[in-house]
Amino acid sequence: MGIASKDWLRSGAVSPGLLHRVMRLYYRRFFGRNVPGAELLGRVVARWEQQTRRGDIPLDPDTWENLYSNGNWGFLADLRELSHYSVLVGYLAHLKPGGAILDVGCGDGVLFRRFRPHGYSRYFGLDVSAAAIAALSGFEDERTHSSPPTPRNTTPARPSTPSSSTNLSTISTTRSRSSDAMRNA
Repeated sequence: MGIASKDWLRSGAVSPGLLHRVMRLYYRRFFGRNVPGAELLGRVVARWEQQTRRGDIPLDPDTWENLYSNGNWGFLADLRELSHYSVLVGYLAHLKPGGAILDVGCGDGVLFRRFRPHGYSRYFGLDVSAAAIAALSGFEDERTHSSPPTPRNTTPARPSTPSSSTNLSTISTTRSRSSDAMRNA
């Protein structure tokens, strides 16, 4: 029986809350760092994510759609995520005030809503979820657009997508957030 075997995880010996806290601790304090215990904890978290279909494993489009439609990503607008978005907004506003933004994985526009008071020349959000894009589309105007990704050989859904002259881009992070949304499902 390994440290994170299927039997151990399913036995109920460890509460889902404890596993969730361990996973969040790993991503906040150990992920990507060369510290004692990071590699072992990373293997435990990876195994748990694979076995429970949570974390950064690829999700099919229907799962994304269901998560957004059911409001499972709503926690991203909560106070506990404020510091995450404040850092991103701070860097974007400082590095290129009034710049153009390409937000890949924009969801329903949490980053956009936090950045909007700082001003921008253009914002374009991409997300695989039509439900998320529908929520963001309520903010569209001549400078703000959103779309699901399109196949490489087709015309973009919006004619005014940012070109190669886009000043700033962000890829919204989902490190431990996918698991949070799945947990809320």
